[in-house]
Amino acid sequence: MSIGNKNNLGIVKSNKEVAYKTYKLELVSEGLNEINPGQFISIFCPNLTLRRPFSVADFDEDKKVITLYYRKKGEGTEYLTKLENNNEVMFSGPLGNGFNVEVDKKSLLIGAGIGVAPLFYLKKKLLKSFFIAGFKSENEVFNKYDYVKIGGSIVEDVERIIWENNIQKVYSCGPLIVLKKVYEICKKSNVKVEVAFEKVMACGIGVCKGCTINIKDGKIIKNVTVCKDGPVFKGENIIW
Repeated sequence: MSIGNKNNLGIVKSNKEVAYKTYKLELVSEGLNEINPGQFISIFCPNLTLRRPFSVADFDEDKKVITLYYRKKGEGTEYLTKLENNNEVMFSGPLGNGFNVEVDKKSLLIGAGIGVAPLFYLKKKLLKSFFIAGFKSENEVFNKYDYVKIGGSIVEDVERIIWENNIQKVYSCGPLIVLKKVYEICKKSNVKVEVAFEKVMACGIGVCKGCTINIKDGKIIKNVTVCKDGPVFKGENIIW
């Protein structure tokens, strides 16, 4: 999968609140030809030293439109909420390595909160998938899913859904506690799983080493960066 760090120009097509403190941002960027599900872009925010990373929730190759979802919670996302149609945005990307999309396998997509974002784009690439998501409250739900859990933990239903739907592969994105539990359930159910990590990514290209995790490569343990080597990893390779 491609990894890039060049600067790109995006023109705001739309920017609107779609749930409580959750926004949908669409950018037109003529310089992009391909983005893989699971990759992200890193947006430059004026007056802030570090760029802000956002998972790509959709990409229209013909119209060159990137779709992002973000939750308003800091200076970077506060800046994004102020963007209006036709405003210019500078970003780098696409960055990182995405999902290994196995089109024909019956797949389960699991996300929690804003962590569901990259799974929308992934779902477009799969022929047979079941998409479940967990949210803290009803007013935080955005977009459409096959099953939604409000309150509690979405992982409470994962094992049952795997068996009921004859799932062959699982893809998950969300907080570490969710990813770890999903992996444990998949291991028990003998189903392969890929997980997309949520981490603070300062540089976005693996230079600053601020988003490192440990993975297994055979008998060797490696220290890798989520932004460059991930954000997607095979569940069985993670040192949980």
